[in-house]
Amino acid sequence: MARRRYFARLSGPLLDRIDLQIEVLPVRRAQATPGEDSASVANRVQDARLRARHRWADVPWTASAQVPSRWLREHTSRSAAAVAHAAMERGRLSARGADRALRVAWTLADLDAVAQPSSDHVARAMMLRSRDGAQ
Repeated sequence: MARRRYFARLSGPLLDRIDLQIEVLPVRRAQATPGEDSASVANRVQDARLRARHRWADVPWTASAQVPSRWLREHTSRSAAAVAHAAMERGRLSARGADRALRVAWTLADLDAVAQPSSDHVARAMMLRSRDGAQ
């Protein structure tokens, strides 16, 4: 309840600047299932960063966080960007939020070893931006 009161006090524009807003519930030892080991995760992240570095080789950016929003909008496929635009039309996402979701979608695409984010990447990015998981 205290967390709910705290988040209720945070303003929309401030929350809009937070790229990932997921709720992590406590897990009891008996409920825990083994996941991917840390070395595998580290390798996937390293590979994703390398893909991004190659993509940004001819420009001054080294990570999706540094890319201007205009570039993101111009280089994301229409079908993928349409997911964010639809959420904006419904009032579920601001223009800033859509740009930030596109940034996360590019990172998800890098993690999946694909050249560009798909509609699914944008939808997943939007879910990661929403504390309740809905968009």
